[in-house]
Amino acid sequence: MENNKEVFLITGSSGFIGHALCHHFAAANREIVGFDKDGPPDPPRACRLSIL
Repeated sequence: MENNKEVFLITGSSGFIGHALCHHFAAANREIVGFDKDGPPDPPRACRLSIL
């Protein structure tokens, strides 16, 4: 069976807007991948993380 679930890639997931987007899409039960540079601040736990 195919999985047609949308995946959202959010760059700058630890920033102000990226953080809010992660929470928004997580509340809507969406799959999220956060893409960010290494170091603080940490991205929200709602995002799977890919570090640059």
